[in-house]
Amino acid sequence: MFKFIAYSNLFIALCVAAFTLQTYLVCTITFGFYSALIFINGMCTLVLYNAQRLYFAGKIEHVTKPYYVWYNKNRKWIFTLILLLFGMIAKHVIAFFIEHPIFVCYYLLLGVFSLFYFLPPFNLRKFGFLKPVFIASVFVCCGVLIPANFNLSLQLIYYTLSQFFLVVALCLLFDIRDNLSDKEIKLNTVPNLIGVFKAKILCLIFCTFYLLFMFLKSESGLSISCLITALLAIILTLTVNENRKWNFYLYFVDGVVLVQALFYLIYE
Repeated sequence: MFKFIAYSNLFIALCVAAFTLQTYLVCTITFGFYSALIFINGMCTLVLYNAQRLYFAGKIEHVTKPYYVWYNKNRKWIFTLILLLFGMIAKHVIAFFIEHPIFVCYYLLLGVFSLFYFLPPFNLRKFGFLKPVFIASVFVCCGVLIPANFNLSLQLIYYTLSQFFLVVALCLLFDIRDNLSDKEIKLNTVPNLIGVFKAKILCLIFCTFYLLFMFLKSESGLSISCLITALLAIILTLTVNENRKWNFYLYFVDGVVLVQALFYLIYE
């Protein structure tokens, strides 16, 4: 069950949904509340992540790798689950898009960019050192800027930057995980260019930026949720390596985003 939740991308979809909810918790004064976007962001994440997995699972170089072997065996169940979940929220989502058509444009643009991330001819993943920037940009667009309907304020900009640096740091940890396999295909990720140790230092710097912008965003100093999130990200940065199992990254590294949202819900 735990493997299915992680490998089917249900967990990262839950993290993105929680991240969207957190935006409303943090910035309730800045804009209104669109509950549909919590479900839409989770559903879009589930669909796009699995589209990418499906694409790579068919590649010759991946078909024998344990993760993709599992995925090919279980993909019919994954896409059945996607259809069932979509059926549960379809009415709510369609009504939202009819009432707010501008959001259709937002998601179309973001969806096209997300597909270009792994599909030819663009395949933005080949720019390995920019992968964390691409992923973090999509993350904050769907989880912060779109829910805010791009009604920018100084406080929202600080919050957006803080989340951007946090996600970049977490993405670098995934690049450390893939360091050895990326070397084989000559993908110039940050750990391959500067080494794992320096990549970890960079992660710690990004965690510091996260705290800095959260401090600037807050009127009363750093909150408990910020400090716990930063501490967890720092501990993971110090302990990750290329030999950690996939589940460690899929639950613990991605889970930092979920932990942050949960602590906001509890303490703020």
